[in-house]
This record gives sequence, C-alpha cells and structure tokens, in this order.
Amino acid sequence: MLTLAFILTLLVALLCLVLSGSVPTRYLGVAAGVALLACGAALLVARARGGLPLELVDQSWIALENYSVEIVLRFDAVSWALALLALVGGGLALLALALGLPPNLRGFGGLFAAALLALLAVVAGLADQSLLFLPFLWATATLLVFLALRASGALSGSDAPLVVLLTGLLGALALLGAALLAPVALPGAVARQATLVCWTAVGLLALGAPPLHAPFQELAEAPAALAGALLALGLPLLGGYALIRFFAGLSVPPGPAWRLTLTLLGLATLLVCAAGAASAGRLRRLIAWQLSAQMGLLLIATGQGGAALRVAGPALLANAAASALACYLAVAILERRAGTDQLSEIKLREPLILPGLVFLAGAAAAAGLPGWSGMWPRRWLVDELLRTAPWAIPPLLAGSALLALTAVAPLASFWRGAAPSPAGDLDAQPRRLSAIGLVAAASAAPLLVFGIAPQLAWAGWLAPAQRALAPAATTAAPALPGLATQLACGLAALALLGL
Repeated sequence: MLTLAFILTLLVALLCLVLSGSVPTRYLGVAAGVALLACGAALLVARARGGLPLELVDQSWIALENYSVEIVLRFDAVSWALALLALVGGGLALLALALGLPPNLRGFGGLFAAALLALLAVVAGLADQSLLFLPFLWATATLLVFLALRASGALSGSDAPLVVLLTGLLGALALLGAALLAPVALPGAVARQATLVCWTAVGLLALGAPPLHAPFQELAEAPAALAGALLALGLPLLGGYALIRFFAGLSVPPGPAWRLTLTLLGLATLLVCAAGAASAGRLRRLIAWQLSAQMGLLLIATGQGGAALRVAGPALLANAAASALACYLAVAILERRAGTDQLSEIKLREPLILPGLVFLAGAAAAAGLPGWSGMWPRRWLVDELLRTAPWAIPPLLAGSALLALTAVAPLASFWRGAAPSPAGDLDAQPRRLSAIGLVAAASAAPLLVFGIAPQLAWAGWLAPAQRALAPAATTAAPALPGLATQLACGLAALALLGL
C-alpha cells in the first residue's frame, strides 16, 4: 500500500503538468497537497501496522562486471518520522499556496508538479540506504526546486533560482566526493580527513551556515508558502539527516580538533544567524535566518557526538523544520492581507489573531521557550554540553535569547491594527483565508503537543532512532517531564498564547 501511495502521488504530479492549461491551478494545487497528505497517512498507517523497516525499492541501479550499485529505499527508525514531516508539512504548504490563488488562474500547474516532485525527492533521499545514490537524489531535488522557483513567476529577472541551483549542485558534488572516497585505497588518516572535510562542507552548504547562507536568503524570495515547502522541508532537512547518519555511524569518533571545529562552527552559525534575523527587515528573510540559527544547534550536537547527536540531533532537526514551516505559513496569510512582508510597510485593516498565534508558536519553538517543542532538545543538548563542553552553554543560551527577541516586531505586525485601507485595495476573501488559517494552525499544533508531552516523541521515534543510530551503545532516556512539569509547560504555553 505504501508503494502504491507514492506511485499515485507521482501520477498527481503528472496530471498537474498535463492539465495545467485547462484546469484552474488552485484545484491542481489542492490535489497535490492532498496527495502528499494521503502519502503521509499511508506511511503512518504502514508504520503502525507493519513496524520497521518499511521498504519501497530494492533493485540494482548500475551493474558492472565486479561492481554494482543498488537502489535501496527503506524507511528505518530514524528516517520515517522525518519523511512523515516532509510529506505532511509539504502537503499543508502546497494546500496553503493553492488556497491563496485566484479561482480562475491557469497555467501554473508546473509549479505544483515541480514542488511535489522536489518533496518526493527529499523523501527518497531520507529513505536511501546507498551513499552513491544519494548525490543523484540531492541533485534531482535541487533541479526540481530550481524549476519550481522558475515556474512560480515570482522571481522573474532574479538570479535567486540560479544561485539556489548552483549551491545545491555544489552540495551534490561534495556528497559524491564523500561517497567516492569510501572505497579508495588511501592511507587511513588521509582518507578519514578528506571524508570529514567533504561531510563538513555538505553540512555547511545544506544548513545555511555563514558564509554560505546566501542561498537561503535567495530561496526566501519565493512566495511564503512555497518557501515553507522548499526551504524548511527541502535540502536542509535532507542534509541535516545525512549529517546525523554519517557522524553517528562512525566507528571511531572524530578527534578533539574536529569536534572543537564543529562546535565553534555551530556556535558561530547560531549567533550570526540570530543576529541576522534580528536585523532582517522582511519576514521571509527573517525566518530563513531563524532556520539556519537552529541548524547551528545541530552542528553543535554533531561536534559533541554521543547522546547529544543520537537523541538531541534528530529532535533539533525536526523542530527547526517544523517551526520554520509554521512561521512561513503564518507569513503567507499576513503577506496576502498586507501585500508585503516588509516590516516597515505592513498595514492591516484588522489584527490577524490566528496567524499571529501560529507565528508565535513557530517562533517560540525556534527559541526553545518552555511549553514548546524546541525546549526539550535544547535541554538534552545542554545536559551533554555540561559534560563535554560547558564553555559552549553561555553563547548557546545567548543565541536562543536573541532568537526569542527577533519575534517581537513580527508579532506586533500581526496583531496591531491600522487605518482602514481603501476599498478594493486587497481582495480579501474571508472563507479562503480562514481555510488557510486552519492549514497554518494544523502545522503549528505538533509544536505545542510535543512541547507539553515530549514522551510521545521519545517513545514513538527518538528511542528507536537512538538504538538504530548506535546499536552497540546503551540506550538511555534523556530528561523527560513528570506530570507537574507537563502541567507547568502547558500553563507556560497557554500564558504565552494569551499575550
């Protein structure tokens, strides 16, 4: 059933291309979003019924006389939840994008086909078990993101799609280099150092670490809902997952110099990108900075290794993607109402309460505030830093506090009223905007649920993921809240939402 669901999703992408000129784009976009949601539901049902692993494809790709490359797409204890996030989150993002289009608009079916296929390529990369096939999937996702940006029409005359394409292909080359180094007969130290250099380059490119953050800002120029699908759930998600799998799978951990380097790179990414978010004048760019700042925490966890990487790493990655998605969907509503995402130019006829709450949920999770999903992986990371690198805790907390402060001005833009705009300035359609609001709220709900009850994520995903990443290591549960702490987190979240 799972394989059939993916095949049907591919057929929906084909229909979006074929019917682009004859069927309103909104209907095609809704079909694309529903197809991804249905595929996510099929994955969840297969996970509940059959357990893990869940196999999609297992066949030979390249067969030579003495060598062959196998295509093995299989969801395991680590990848299935991230794939579910990409499918469900991507479905919600495409729904929000489709519902914001004019009813009779035609000719943009290629946009939804490319975005749908890009998300499927990312999901295939999450399921891939062959390092040699991963660069091909990475390059495919990059090309499809480029085509989606071109098809959107919002970046005509801009170099942003080309910058995204070139950077993504550079990441694919770094991945290919890492894959080709594995069987090469080099001296052990030389091959190890070269492989670590390749994987560090992949991490910096995929996670938007300075000075390689520019592609994130270029991709943030896309419509907000499209940026939520392609940026929050695109190559950063795939790159973060690949980084976790590689460093967690090393038989010999990196030496102290590499660990220090990764920790310093993570702290620099967190602080520089948090400062970039604080100085951003546009909301879409602010969220891109915020996403990279959170990815800095993943680099810190990678540098620590051990439980910091196996437990906190996947949770930090999932929280970064989910919080950025929620923020982008909230901004999609604000931008449609105000006509801009420039903070100094936003003027609303009335406050946007629900979208503002969705943005607040995403920003609170990104900053790690109590009651939201970002708090617990930060707590687990800090617990490990107390043992391995206590000097890194003050800058980590400073970066998180700066991320929290960056949400103040955007929240004010959602909730402040302004002088009424001239009639007909913006064709607000309450029914459609209400539907988009519900879609955005659905994207933010997990941030609250897992913030109050992280046991759900631990039992359903993180504990099996930790065993899969390090089968020989002792599986130890991190700090989990008792009933009193859960109630306190719930009250903290409700108090924040009531502001």
